[in-house]
Amino acid sequence: MAEEHISVAVQDDFVERQITRAKPIQALAELIWNGLDGDATSINVELKRNDLAGELSEIIVYDNGDGFSRDQAKSLFGNLGGSWKRATRETARLKRQIHGQEGRGRYRAFALGRAVDWDVCYKADNGHRSFKIRLLHGLLNNVTVTDENATPKRPTGVIVTISDLWRDYRSLENEDRIQDLTETFALYLMNYQGVRISIAGTLLDPAAAIASQKTTQIAVINNEVGSHAVELQIIEWKAQTKRTIYLCNSNGFPVDQLETRFHVPQAFSFSAYIKSSFFGTMQTEGRVGLAELDPVVLQMIETAREAIKDYFHERSAEKARTIVDDWKARNIYPYHLQHNADDSAALRFLQEKHSKFLEGVIIKDDDEDQKKSA
Repeated sequence: MAEEHISVAVQDDFVERQITRAKPIQALAELIWNGLDGDATSINVELKRNDLAGELSEIIVYDNGDGFSRDQAKSLFGNLGGSWKRATRETARLKRQIHGQEGRGRYRAFALGRAVDWDVCYKADNGHRSFKIRLLHGLLNNVTVTDENATPKRPTGVIVTISDLWRDYRSLENEDRIQDLTETFALYLMNYQGVRISIAGTLLDPAAAIASQKTTQIAVINNEVGSHAVELQIIEWKAQTKRTIYLCNSNGFPVDQLETRFHVPQAFSFSAYIKSSFFGTMQTEGRVGLAELDPVVLQMIETAREAIKDYFHERSAEKARTIVDDWKARNIYPYHLQHNADDSAALRFLQEKHSKFLEGVIIKDDDEDQKKSA
């Protein structure tokens, strides 16, 4: 069987949307999701550098999933928008929840480079078989699929190599980007604890990065399709973050994200995950990019913002109590105030002298309580 070329009907404007709208970290995340949807339990991202110049030359994503056959490749790469993921909601072997469903994620790789190669190994009836697929930025409607060979000693999985990079993506391995990916895959990794994802040797470990978390139901949406429960999961991180809201399907898989203002002390770093089947429906209908224009979604976000504010007021009170208890244990509590003041007044008294210890503490104001009760 000779090398084969598959023609794909790809419109230029669609490709540009996939490339220009996808940030590098989102493009990398999409490749990781593809591996997870292929039943991978281990995904390693290598950032390969040029030996002479030291610049990033290739981004390589290794997964140990089941791969796919050469016949399946024709369908996967030749039928844009007709993803197999639409027909099923769980993976074939491990029965994990599927993330994608549009069959377009592979084009996100072109936000990183001009050439993308898939080196695939799968288990056939007669043993393990391997073949390669190539897509070039200038020829996106022409998919090259090589002949397959017997590779009995090679484990199944897919190796995706992105080359001829648009620029040197050094930022992919810094702490901020690792945190971004940790937030993106946090719920998945907590649900499926046997999965490992590493970026340039750094393991994504949400459990070790979390300071606190809380999950609560905040609403129920009723529409012509049915009822959609809306759940909010707040994760407070130990590291600094951008304070992102992730719009997720009911399984907690992010379909969109946005950054917004919160009435929360800057000392708290967190992500908020709004989970609902409503967002899964929006994804299926191709309306995810318009989520912020939907009045139902806007109300959902506002409700979440209020719940987030309340949660961190509670966390602030906990922090204040911890500080006061510590002061008392160390005998530095301002006891001379006790005849006419409570702990809130004591905190206010020491705030000017010890403000760094009170970062993130909201001091309850008696006047504010009076205003609320008026």
